[in-house]
Amino acid sequence: MTIHDLPKLPKNEMEALFEQSKKRSLYFLIFSFSFIAFCVWQYFTTTNKALQTSLFVIFCIAMSIWFFISAGQVILLRLTSVPLEKVKEQDLGDYSLIDVRKLRDKVFSKSLINEQPQLYIVNMDNAFAAAADIHLLNFIKPFNAIYISKGCFRNLTLDEIEAMILHEMAHFNKYMYHEAKTIGIGVNLFLFLPFAFTVLMPGSFLKIVFIVGVVICSSKIFSVIRRTKEYESHVNEYLCDFYAAEKTSLLVTINMLIAVAKDNIETEEENKKKILEKIIKPVNRTLVDWKTFDTLKVNGRIESEEFDGFIHTLVSHENPQLIKDTLVDHNSSSHPSLTNRILFLTNNFSK
Repeated sequence: MTIHDLPKLPKNEMEALFEQSKKRSLYFLIFSFSFIAFCVWQYFTTTNKALQTSLFVIFCIAMSIWFFISAGQVILLRLTSVPLEKVKEQDLGDYSLIDVRKLRDKVFSKSLINEQPQLYIVNMDNAFAAAADIHLLNFIKPFNAIYISKGCFRNLTLDEIEAMILHEMAHFNKYMYHEAKTIGIGVNLFLFLPFAFTVLMPGSFLKIVFIVGVVICSSKIFSVIRRTKEYESHVNEYLCDFYAAEKTSLLVTINMLIAVAKDNIETEEENKKKILEKIIKPVNRTLVDWKTFDTLKVNGRIESEEFDGFIHTLVSHENPQLIKDTLVDHNSSSHPSLTNRILFLTNNFSK
């Protein structure tokens, strides 16, 4: 299986891929926390003060790195956002606070399963959304939340914003791997804590051999148990798109994806170059400009009457691209391209 094969898969096979990956994610989480428990046990039972100090120091280093790299991302989101209840009306574009609250309640009535996330409005002009469901910290509201940028309210219709929030609710409810639900704390400690035992090795040479051995063993264990595939994060995105389309409509979800891609076009040459650095396995693309189909009603959207011609042209080209100069229409490490997401939705809703 490769990232380029995914758009052709039926939804049930995509679900199977997700379940396999989620199971491996759980196995690794159990393994890594078991090792962490072993290190805690060593700390409280060892009579070797050097080992005890080493375990404490490495734990502090690992947690500091985890905090600033992983937890820090969610904290940064929170620092640049406001809960919906406190947002200023001018940050909601053409929509009123009442409109958006009604929309939130409508989304929750369609999608709420267990916990209800807080909805935050991020101070960002581009269309953007994210979900945080961090089980270890769900008593802290920012770690149990849906984030959506104020740019969405300027550039998307209410129906499209609904589809975007539903996509994030799909992540929140189901399509998220266990590492994400602990913001990678298990992986972080699993990778760093073994180095604490370096103090047990006499001499510099044995310490170096031990460190090399730890790196090799950690990599081997990670690859055997977790076996992360390049397409795993893409699977989540496809399934969340499908969830949103089921609860709104195929066309609304596709137009939401196009609107987000348009809103994230890079205009600076330096930023255009950075897009190329983030693409995985670049291939030659054929530009199929979506605007050439926006003719019946020129409004930046694909209408139902324009849809068949739009899709027919897409499938008749090899490796098509709809929008230039946006990472959103390339396969990155975290997301499939806009074009592939549209093809996946179309393939599955037409069956």
